[in-house]
Amino acid sequence: MKKRSIWLVIGLLIASAVFALAGCRKKAETVYKLSETEIVLTVGQEKELTISPVPAKPVSWESGDAAVATVANGVVSAIGAGTVTVTATIEGVKDPLSCTVTVKNDQVEGGGYYLDLTSLALKTGETKQLSVFDEEGRPVQSVVYSSADSAVASVSESGLITAVAAGETTVKAAVNGKELTCKVVVAQKYTYSLDKTSLDIAAGAIGKLTLITTPEIGESTRPHTFSSSDTGVAIVDGGSGKVTGVGKGTATITCLVDGEELTATVTVTEYTVKIGGEALGEQTILRAGVEKDITVTADPDREISAVFASGDESILTV
Repeated sequence: MKKRSIWLVIGLLIASAVFALAGCRKKAETVYKLSETEIVLTVGQEKELTISPVPAKPVSWESGDAAVATVANGVVSAIGAGTVTVTATIEGVKDPLSCTVTVKNDQVEGGGYYLDLTSLALKTGETKQLSVFDEEGRPVQSVVYSSADSAVASVSESGLITAVAAGETTVKAAVNGKELTCKVVVAQKYTYSLDKTSLDIAAGAIGKLTLITTPEIGESTRPHTFSSSDTGVAIVDGGSGKVTGVGKGTATITCLVDGEELTATVTVTEYTVKIGGEALGEQTILRAGVEKDITVTADPDREISAVFASGDESILTV
């Protein structure tokens, strides 16, 4: 009976030790923190938020109101007066991190009025409405708008800005003897297309896709890259757009330019040439005076338009 008691005590001690070791092995959960939980910015300012420790997994940043502030890769940009919450969600972590962002307009003090935007970036042809508010946040109607350079950006009587040509200008808003300004930067807007949306080539043959930019940029072009969805069918040179057929099938060639994807479908066909029913090799021997039919087949099967010619009609005619 005494021996059983001793073994029971030993067993309990071993079990306690195992549970203790298991508890020691349990990995502590990582606690992440934002560099700031509250920030105050003026319209046009930026502030970078960081996470510590640096997460090993991807982070998704989001703003509760892009009209007040936007966020990209942790960089908060103040857009318009107001308060918004910016969140950072780490993949695999349940609770997001948050920061309260208060955006003020520096034109309120001393003037009693402010523009909803003090700086603006547009592309040619784009428009943006500009508005004036009083210190209570109420819209002001009696405003006289003007542009320092209407060739770059014009502004209507109601404050609608239209981007005309690449460059920089200042749009002014005069209200009750006060002058408010908004810096406008206009960049050229380009549209893109490929010279072909489909390309048929033979295995081993070469074709080409060319990026077309409107308006034209002369001999230069916008940075772009080509890629193939199936290199077993067709390969493409990333810079030049030269396409080489590899094997029968269909592949999609994608051109990435300014974040836009342009695509073209490449169909590669394998052709077989036969003389008198025998596949044409590197060297085919025919006897003088013998006539044989030449046939060309395509894989996959398709209509073929073939042109035959002899390299030396004194030896062979076709």
